[in-house]
Amino acid sequence: MLAPSAMSAAASGFTGPRLTPWVRRLMIALTAVFLALFVSDDLLGWNLTPRLVLVPSLLLEQPWSLLTFPFVLRNPIGRKGA
Repeated sequence: MLAPSAMSAAASGFTGPRLTPWVRRLMIALTAVFLALFVSDDLLGWNLTPRLVLVPSLLLEQPWSLLTFPFVLRNPIGRKGA
């Protein structure tokens, strides 16, 4: 038979590990940017992703790409067709 604390945990279902506030914020930010890029690029055809990816040869022209490339999940180093 299970101990009372194990029974209450089993009855409530699996909740998984708790996230720190910063990990939760980062996950929300990544999801929001991914959805925004999906809507803007795929649904609206604005093609914003090429302006956010990290292309080393364009680093002086697009310095923000050092900060935005982690949020661009499709082609993080700017290769087309990858």
